This record gives sequence, C-alpha cells and structure tokens, in this order.
Amino acid sequence: MACAAFMGMVAVTHPVRGEAGDSPTSPIVARVNGTSITAGELDREAERLLRREAASPDSRRVWEIRRRALDVLIDQELLWQESRREGITVPEGDVMRELAALGKSVPSTAVLEKALDEMEISPETVRREVERRMAVAALLERRLGNGAHPSDEEVRRFYDTHPDTFRIPEKVRISHILVRIEPRWQREKKEEARLRMAGIRQRLRSGEPFSALAKEFSECPSAEKGGDLGWFSRGSLTPQLEVAVFSLPAMVVSDILEDRYGFHLVLVTGRKPPRRVTFAEARPQVVRYLRDLRLREEGMHLARQLRRSAALEIVREPLR
Repeated sequence: MACAAFMGMVAVTHPVRGEAGDSPTSPIVARVNGTSITAGELDREAERLLRREAASPDSRRVWEIRRRALDVLIDQELLWQESRREGITVPEGDVMRELAALGKSVPSTAVLEKALDEMEISPETVRREVERRMAVAALLERRLGNGAHPSDEEVRRFYDTHPDTFRIPEKVRISHILVRIEPRWQREKKEEARLRMAGIRQRLRSGEPFSALAKEFSECPSAEKGGDLGWFSRGSLTPQLEVAVFSLPAMVVSDILEDRYGFHLVLVTGRKPPRRVTFAEARPQVVRYLRDLRLREEGMHLARQLRRSAALEIVREPLR
C-alpha cells in the first residue's frame, strides 16, 4: 500500500517512463518528435489511471482511459523536451533529497525494492523520473514567475473555505503478526495455520515481547520492524481488522483475527483522537497544493501550444 503511494507521488506530474525493463520488442504506440512511447509505458500509465476508478470499467471506458493515458505520456514528453531546449538541469543533490522525502512513505528499503521488482521498475528509473518531473516543474515555474506562488490571502482563504479537508480522523498505530493463508487451501491446512497462530498467542500471554515474536514468526514485510504497520484511520484496514482495532485498548493483544490475507494478532501501540489541523500546520501543504495546481494548469496550457508544432505520430491504437 505504501509503495503504491510512493509510485503514485512520483507519477502525479510525470508518469514513470522509459523503463529499461521494457522489452526491445515492446511495440511502439506513438512517437513524439522522434522519441518513442512503448506499449509497456502506456500499460503502466493506464493502470495508474484505472486504479482511480470507483468500479470496474467497461470496454469503452477502458479505451477512453488508455487514450487519456497516451495523451498524458505525449504531453509530459513534450514538456520534458521543452525543459531540455530551455537548458534546465536539476542538481543531483536536489533529486536525492526529493527521493529521500518520497521514500519516507515506505516502511523500509526492502519493502520498496520488492514493490519495484513486482512492478518491473528499477530504482534508477524512479530516480530518472523524479529528475524529469523536477525539470518540468522548474520550466513551468520559470514561465509563471511570481505567479506560481500563492499569496498569504489566497492560502488563508483556501484553508477557511475547505474545513473538511483539514479534519484529521481518529487514528491508531498498530503492530501485527501475520500467518498467511490461501483461499485454495484445504480446511486441514488452514487449521494448521490457525493452531500455529494460537501457539504464538500463548507465548504472548506468557510474557514474551510482541516485537520479538513478530520478527520470528510474522509472514509480513513489517516483521523486520517488529510488526509495526504505522498509523491508520477508519476505512484503511480490512473490515475484520478495523472492527477489532478501533475497539481494542492500547497495549492489549487482540484475539486471533481472520481476513483475506490470513490470521492476525494485533497490538494497538498508540491512539490519536480526531482533531482539526491548525492553519500554521496546514500552511506549507496548502502553499504546495496551490503552487502545484498552478503548475499543472500551466503545463496543460504549454503542452497544447507545443502540440501545434510537434511531430506526433500515433503508431498503434491505445486499446491494443
């Protein structure tokens, strides 16, 4: 979940492109001033957009999303090329700091590497795309000048007129021990997993530390952190866990819980009551949001201009 968020942040203004893992035979779907966009790149961007859909889209909607994904890739390639023409470069130190900031959304380096491997995206590709995103942002900031930065009055107005945005719901910090099960397992094998978890539960009752048993037995990547999963609000856990977690006293181990991932023992290690974010706390995020909004609008405007003189070739229909 955190890794998906990490990649989502990388792709907000610049989709992940040009992965070396794309096969040399990956079909070309478009060319932008001679630069190819491959089917693999299109698939990744379309998948990112599809994840935003509330329900499973029909075939027509899938085509619309894939067409939009191709438009996004074309526009971002045009903006990147324009930043190159303008001679914009991003210092390596700035790129590394941005990567470090994004990496804080991931529980550990091992979890991130596993997620990137599953998505067939190399760490170097992520670094390169962050650099491209920052170069495009610098291009747009140069074009907007002082207009990229909201005034104090605009920031305050946004805060006052969007009260729901700045309400933080109740949150709990949890650790867990997971014993995985598979839907295809026979009842006997599933019962073996439950009994294994019951044995762990007994050791906890005998006073053994939760974190030590999580490191030894948990089949979740969080095991290396003693089972710590971080903070959660309602709606971000499976229903089976949520009901138990939000009614469980702090530092009390749950009964054995079962959901689609397997059997869990959960420990609530912290609790935060609901509250409203103060203006002082919200101000940096509001400034960044309004700035990014203006950059996106300027990016769309500039991309439309660049398309008029660009050599664009659609080689293959995006549905295929």
